[in-house]
Amino acid sequence: MSAKVKPNRVSSSANPKQLLIWEPGDWQYQKFLDRGIIFLQGEIDDDLSAEFTFQLIHLTKIEPPIEGGKRKPIWIVLDSCGGDVFAGLGIFDMIRAAVADGAEINILGKGLVASMATAVLQAGSKRFVLPHTQFLVHEVSQSIFDAIEKVSVGEERVEEGKRINAIVMGIIAERAGIGVEELIKISRKKDCWFDVQSALKIGSHGLADEIITSLPF
Repeated sequence: MSAKVKPNRVSSSANPKQLLIWEPGDWQYQKFLDRGIIFLQGEIDDDLSAEFTFQLIHLTKIEPPIEGGKRKPIWIVLDSCGGDVFAGLGIFDMIRAAVADGAEINILGKGLVASMATAVLQAGSKRFVLPHTQFLVHEVSQSIFDAIEKVSVGEERVEEGKRINAIVMGIIAERAGIGVEELIKISRKKDCWFDVQSALKIGSHGLADEIITSLPF
């Protein structure tokens, strides 16, 4: 599925392909929710953000997963090429709000954790990755419909892009334990790919906490 193109929207996507969205009512949907597992896969857009929000609220406020009389951690399985920054920031903020409210929300990265998905991973209580997960960090990009614009408008668009880029880079940098300016410098004008070993060495805390070889849920 092609990525949605919106005027003056900011994107952080490595691949426009949508991988998976389940519809409510699918048998997998309920069975995984019953176990406290949410899949966040494919391109991050408004639809995926809305579906994720529904599932997260369901597991934190309506039917939290319980085992042995205790509240179980919620697990997010993340495999994403990135996508719309604003949708991604909404997902990030929802996870952090749920954590602040007392939920333990662990994220398991697999396959591809790219662009905005790298920022989303930083929201987890704990950040796990499978051995061959690949990471991508790069500057956000903007899309506009008109090829002609006034200089002042162009300047405003560039400044807004810098502001949003600083927010996304700040999220990654804070959790990884690296200066935001250093991270911006590293990723300036290029795609920065990391395998899991390299990702764990970014800053003092890495892009993830631990490499695992078996499923933790």
